Amino acid sequence: MRRFFSSLRVRLVLLVAIAMLPAFGLAFWTSFDQRRDARENVKADVTQLTQSVSAQEEQVVQAARDLLSRLSVAPQVTGSDLAACREYLRGVFAIEPRFSGFGVADTNGEMYCTSVEPVTQLNVADRAYFQRVMATGEFSLGDYIIARDGEGTPVLGLGYPIFNEQRQLAGVVASGVTLDWLNVLSSSINLPENAALVVIDRNGVVLARQPNPENWVGKTVQDTEIGRTVLSVGQGTAEMTGLDGNKRLFAFAPLLDASPNDAYVFVGLSTDNAYAGINETLQRNLILLGGVTALALLVAWFIGGGLVVRKVQVVLDAARRVMGGDLQARTGLHGAGELDRLGRGFDEMAASLEERQNEQASAEEHLRQSEQRFRTFVEAAPDGIVMVDSTGTIILANEAAEAIFGFGPGELVSASIDRLLPAPLQPGHERLRKSFLAEGHARSMAAGKDLRGRRKDGTEVPVAISLTPLDTPQGKLVAATVTDITERKKAQDELFARSEQLARSNAELEQFAYVASHDLQEPLRMVASYTQLLARRYEGRLDNDADEFINFAVDGANRMQALINDLLTLSRVGTRGAELEAAHVEDVLETALRNLEVALEQSAAIVTHDALPEVLADTGQLVQLFQNLIGNAMKFHGEEPPRVHISARQDGDEWVISVRDNGIGIESQYAERIFVMFQRLHGRGEFPGTGIGLAICKKIVERHGGRIWLESENGRGATFSFTLRAAPAGALVTTAKEAA
Repeated sequence: MRRFFSSLRVRLVLLVAIAMLPAFGLAFWTSFDQRRDARENVKADVTQLTQSVSAQEEQVVQAARDLLSRLSVAPQVTGSDLAACREYLRGVFAIEPRFSGFGVADTNGEMYCTSVEPVTQLNVADRAYFQRVMATGEFSLGDYIIARDGEGTPVLGLGYPIFNEQRQLAGVVASGVTLDWLNVLSSSINLPENAALVVIDRNGVVLARQPNPENWVGKTVQDTEIGRTVLSVGQGTAEMTGLDGNKRLFAFAPLLDASPNDAYVFVGLSTDNAYAGINETLQRNLILLGGVTALALLVAWFIGGGLVVRKVQVVLDAARRVMGGDLQARTGLHGAGELDRLGRGFDEMAASLEERQNEQASAEEHLRQSEQRFRTFVEAAPDGIVMVDSTGTIILANEAAEAIFGFGPGELVSASIDRLLPAPLQPGHERLRKSFLAEGHARSMAAGKDLRGRRKDGTEVPVAISLTPLDTPQGKLVAATVTDITERKKAQDELFARSEQLARSNAELEQFAYVASHDLQEPLRMVASYTQLLARRYEGRLDNDADEFINFAVDGANRMQALINDLLTLSRVGTRGAELEAAHVEDVLETALRNLEVALEQSAAIVTHDALPEVLADTGQLVQLFQNLIGNAMKFHGEEPPRVHISARQDGDEWVISVRDNGIGIESQYAERIFVMFQRLHGRGEFPGTGIGLAICKKIVERHGGRIWLESENGRGATFSFTLRAAPAGALVTTAKEAA
């Protein structure tokens, strides 16, 4: 069975059959829709019928109300003469045959005056119309009942109140409206063959039926399927067994919506008659569709087999040849149909496979050559290269690696990487290797530590190792680049020794400069004092040459004293500095300006600044830094009074503070030279100074971990900028006064 359905011809026939299923579904759906329309039409007819019946009954009830209203005030009815009352009611009954009779009852329901002579005393206190009149004092309708006249005539009881002169309810004038008009109206309706029209009250008693009213009026249908449905639902359509046992399509609705008597009318049509045309149409459509389907299946079986199956077989044969390795197999289909395009697509695929096979052969040759070049590169690399798999087994080691660890050619391959580790490192190496493979990024091994490898003879060699993870089809590998750093370690040791020696020399030199400058102060003060004394005592007593020589001596002593003081200051920057603390630059600047107050007034200089930050600084040295830079601005100014502006900008975790002036400026070629000790760009006769001030500035900034530089053009002022580290958030700020 499976082989049968696997045939392309069978599947093509099944596809055609499936394609016809929507047409059959549409036929059934159309029939269903027509049946629904038929039910709606029946419902509409019944609704129109009930409206006609309601209108007719409304006219009858209104006529009865008008008549009973006149009777309730007639003297014959309201008077005490019973004979006159009966005679009057008989006369009214004679001219109103629509009514079953007339009667007058007292407030207890005793009927004391009637249009016909009753057989027994009649009490109507249990009648619905009487109870409603007594309760409301208004005209009321009763229930539908079957009269006790022996003929089973349906009657609707009516009542109207009788009031005495005091407007008190004194009795009820009653009548019964016969429902013969319902049967007359029903018989006048042109019902279809085998149709039935039925009117029932709320208790399921048949009030009218066409055809055969004599067989059904007065009987109850409360226990039948249609009766239960009508009484419970009220309005709608249903398809069920009728009163006569035949299958019918029913439509039902209330007779009077506004009346309390609750009567219903329903029409039943034989389903054979209701759906006759619909069933014939469905049968005709199914026969037509069956013929079309049979023809389509035959065409699919015979013609489709020739047009489709043959070409599919050609493609299948070519596919088998390709599977057998013959990539030159082709279908040769060149038509415009889908299967022809499939064949051409197959031919293109086969050509592509053939091309890819050629490309693969070429790629394999390139890969072989690439592997050869890689091996040549690895073997020629100056550093050792070791490749390890995830288990720690060495799968590749070049000659340089074998030379570093003292192994012969091929001895490291298949060995454990632990063989190259000193014994203390071997226990934890597997955990470290797995951790590195999990991280998956290149890094140096044991960065910043003294790393050593173990040679074949057990001796150790200092090495630097870089690790790189590799994802390959064989799994994760680790490529390690190993460098013998024996010579580098020797050079580092020598450099470290020289650095320590240089540090000691610098410390000794700073100490020497401090001691020398301090010890020179006393004899220099003596020389300066006596030369100044000679100048005061003998000025003008000797010749001009003597006065000039004495002035030279005094000037030289003063310059020597200034030079020694600057040297002393320079030496103290590195030896007598305070710890760096958070300081507000604005406070430091104010202290420096107070120290320069006299010089600022003499030179008419103006110093301005932006908002300045908090930094880490030695506040005393920072005051000196600002004094030197502002002092330079006042010293090297042009014809205009000095103008100095201090600003700051943040650069990462540093602040760049700039001191800009309007002085004579400096050529850019001297931007580095001016920070060298004793370097002057002007003669002593032009500008005073020792040539150490900017060297002190540089040393202060470098002690703070910053840098200082100059931006200037000759004749356009100068801007000195330096960097200081920003104070941490929440740090306690030290003012210049506290530092002093």
